[in-house]
Amino acid sequence: MAQSSTWEFDLYIVDGTLKARFAYANLKKFCKEHLNGECMITVYDLILNPKAASDNQITANPTTILRRPLPERTLIGDLSNTESIILKLGLK
Repeated sequence: MAQSSTWEFDLYIVDGTLKARFAYANLKKFCKEHLNGECMITVYDLILNPKAASDNQITANPTTILRRPLPERTLIGDLSNTESIILKLGLK
């Protein structure tokens, strides 16, 4: 189901919030269960790095962007709906 290359995700959050914790935990779980753990997750705290939001046109929190493999895809929310993630990433 998963490709053999590393999946690269950027996660944009406001650190310390429940949504941020859920988004990070759910993304790690998804990577382990559906992408063979072959993921690199870079986390951007929008409080500490507000420029990351404007540079990447982030308008919602949390936002996850799949950078690799292409095409880039954007996911909004805490990533609790696994089926939705599978569909949006084109895994099904």
